[in-house]
Amino acid sequence: MISFSRQQHVFGQTITIALILANVFLFKSDLFGIILGVLWLWFNSRKLADVFAKNIHQGFKNLLGFLIILAYISLIYTIAYHLYEINWWVFLFILVTISSAVEILSFVNHSQHYFFSNLKFRPVNLSNIRKNILPVLAIALDILLIIGLEKNASFGIIRSPWELLGYKFWTTFILSNFFLILTLLDNKSQKNILLISFHFLVLSSIGIILYPLGFGYDSFIHGAVIKTIANTGTIEPRLFLYLGQYALTFFFSNLTNVDILAVNKWLMPILFSVIWPSSLFYGLRYGLNWPFKTSYLACLWSLAIGFNFAVMTTPQNLAYLFLAMIIFILPAINNGSINISFIWLISAMTMSIHPLGGIPLFWLSIFISIAKIKKYPILKKILWLTNAGLAILSLPFLFALYQKINSVSWENIFNINNPTINKF
Repeated sequence: MISFSRQQHVFGQTITIALILANVFLFKSDLFGIILGVLWLWFNSRKLADVFAKNIHQGFKNLLGFLIILAYISLIYTIAYHLYEINWWVFLFILVTISSAVEILSFVNHSQHYFFSNLKFRPVNLSNIRKNILPVLAIALDILLIIGLEKNASFGIIRSPWELLGYKFWTTFILSNFFLILTLLDNKSQKNILLISFHFLVLSSIGIILYPLGFGYDSFIHGAVIKTIANTGTIEPRLFLYLGQYALTFFFSNLTNVDILAVNKWLMPILFSVIWPSSLFYGLRYGLNWPFKTSYLACLWSLAIGFNFAVMTTPQNLAYLFLAMIIFILPAINNGSINISFIWLISAMTMSIHPLGGIPLFWLSIFISIAKIKKYPILKKILWLTNAGLAILSLPFLFALYQKINSVSWENIFNINNPTINKF
C-alpha cells in the first residue's frame, strides 16, 4: 500500500501536467502519451472516488470517479462549442481545472488516498499456481484472438466480418470462453472484472481490427465532422447534438497524442469494455446481493442480448451505454449507496451526447428523485403523474423543436395528411 503527503500529490499533478504538455509539443509520442494519460486518469479517478464515493465498494468506486471526469469533459467542451470554439485552450483548461479541483476537494475533505492497497506478494505454491494458470490461459487465448483478427484483416469489400474468420478463430474463441468461465467459478477476486473487460474489448473490437479502413457508415460521417471541428474550432451550421461524445474524442486525442480518428474509432469499444461489466457486476453483487460467481457469470452472459452497438463509436451508441449503466446500478441507487447527484450528472452528460439516450435518462432521474421523497404522499403522487405525462410527450416535442430550428415549418412537422400516416 502506497500513500503520499499533500505536497507530494500537488507536486505529482504538476509534474504529470508538465510531461503531458511536453509530449504534446516536443516528444509527440503516442506510447508515452498513452502511458501519461492512463496514469493521470487513474490517479485522479481514484482521488475523486475517495472524495465522493467513500462508502462504495472498490469494484465500482474507481469507475465512478472516472465517470465524473468524463461528464466534466463532455459538458465543458459542449459549453465551449456553443459560446466560444473548440481548441487547444479548452483542453488545457480542463486538464488544469480537473487536477486543481481534485487536490482542492481532497484537501477540504481531508481525504486520504491509498494506492495499490490490494497488492500482495504471496509465496509460490501449488494452490497459487492452479488459481493463476486459468486466468493466464484465458488472457493468452484472448491475445491469440487479437493476433488472428489482425492476420485476417481485409482492405476489400466484405459483406460481413464473419466471412474472414475460419475454424481456428472459433476454436480459440470457445476455449477462451471455457477458461474464462472456469476462472470465474474458481475465483471470486475483484480482478475477475479485469479479465471480463479484456474479453469484452476483444469482442467489441472485431470490426475495427478486421476493417483497417473503417467500420460502419456512421463512423465516417462523425469522423469527418470531428476532423472539421478540430481544424476550424467549429462547424456550420452549429450542431445541437453529439458534442458530448465529440468532446471525449478531442480531449483524449490531445491527452495521449493519438490521432483523433483513431481515438474516435476505439472510444466506444474501450468504454463499453470498462463500463458495462463493472456496472452490471456492481448492481448485481452489491445492489441485489447476488453471489460473486453468479454476478460474474451474468456479466459474461449479458453479451447474449447483443453487443452490436458497442463495435462502432457513435453518439447514439455511447448514450445507450450510459443509459444501460444507470439501469444496471439502479438497485445500488435504491439502497442509497450511490448518491442521486451522480445520476443527474450522468444524465446531463448523456443529454449533451444524444437525446435518444439522454432524454429517457433525464426523466428517469426525476422519477428516482421523486421516489426518494419520504413524506407528503399526495404531492409525491402528483409529481409522479405529472412527470409521467411530460416524459411521454417530451421526445416527440423535442424532435419537432429540432426540426423547427432547422427551418422546417410547423405545418410540415405536424402534417396529419402525410401519406405515410394515412396508410394506417
